[in-house]
Amino acid sequence: MEVADVDKELHFYDAKKIWMIVFFLAGIIVGTFCFNGLNSHEQTKIMIYSDYVAGRIKMDNVNKISLFRYVSIYRIKEILLLVIFGMTQYRFALHAGYIFYLGMKNSILLSIITAAYGKRAIFYFVGLLLPQIFIYVYILCYIIKLFDLEQISYRSMGKTGKVIYITILYLLMCILEAFVNPFFISMMT
Repeated sequence: MEVADVDKELHFYDAKKIWMIVFFLAGIIVGTFCFNGLNSHEQTKIMIYSDYVAGRIKMDNVNKISLFRYVSIYRIKEILLLVIFGMTQYRFALHAGYIFYLGMKNSILLSIITAAYGKRAIFYFVGLLLPQIFIYVYILCYIIKLFDLEQISYRSMGKTGKVIYITILYLLMCILEAFVNPFFISMMT
């Protein structure tokens, strides 16, 4: 492979990374506009519901095993969705759409928390994400990199090392979210 081909390929990878960031930021902007576009009555109904749910859930009393099961099922669906998207011809567009959705979802969540907690919202939001967010983002980036940037097909995914690696990270993420994260949340409330 010539130097010019390598430069062109690296530029192509960088462009895809930049587009993923752009889609995430666009999701944040759209999510913020969606929440702020609600009339005050709708925002009040959301706040009443979030207060009701937050009041009923005391993180000290949560059954960690049940939470682990719930988190495991929820997160495996996300990971499998990304892998399935990666096996299609439209993988970049589908992954970009999913990244947009994540930006929008987190923006709406942060808006709700801000309306509920005011200046303390950012600390509560960070408490919701720690410590599993680091592994979660790494897994998302790893899967997207495999399928979109390196253009791995399902035929070459048969390498058990990559599957075992993702599985170990997935289990670690679920353990952190179910057993360690409630500690961070209980510190915030």
